[in-house]
Amino acid sequence: MNTIVKQVNSVIILGLILCLVSGCASTKGSINEIAAPVNNDNITKYGGLVVQVIADTKTGSEPKLIVDEAASRIKDRIVNGIKKEAPHRFTEINAAVPGPQTILSNIRIKNFEEGNAFARFMMAGLGQMHIDADVDLSDYKTHEVLGKYEVTKTFAWGGLYGASQKITDIEEGFSDAVIETILRVSK
Repeated sequence: MNTIVKQVNSVIILGLILCLVSGCASTKGSINEIAAPVNNDNITKYGGLVVQVIADTKTGSEPKLIVDEAASRIKDRIVNGIKKEAPHRFTEINAAVPGPQTILSNIRIKNFEEGNAFARFMMAGLGQMHIDADVDLSDYKTHEVLGKYEVTKTFAWGGLYGASQKITDIEEGFSDAVIETILRVSK
């Protein structure tokens, strides 16, 4: 009987460790297509990319303003992620003077909610963290739409794990979804 209790405890402890290690804070956000990408065989002609992250203060009844520091972190994660995932896809990213064959990636943050760690600790679902954005991809020079998407990332776990997570943890998953969107359209 004592051996069974030890085995059950080991399984429970292993399960908790796996939950903490593979938590959903940094998993990729969701991507919803708003406007189908342009069926353009010449999409590979675009050798440049401009990434802009801005707050959309006109959306919703109570807009959540994203601070410049967070917008900069998200932009840096996206640029560095693209360079890592597809190092040879773009010859220049965020050049001072973008060339004529450049994709403009406008990431408009509609909701940036840091949540409340204490509320998450008390009960799962309370104090949720959210990042919601529209990702518009267009030709930098002509403004021709190449694709429109909505990217969202939410975190609502409770307990110690929920309380220990920060907005920077879900920025990673949000950024991964934006990176996937840009690379999917620009193939």
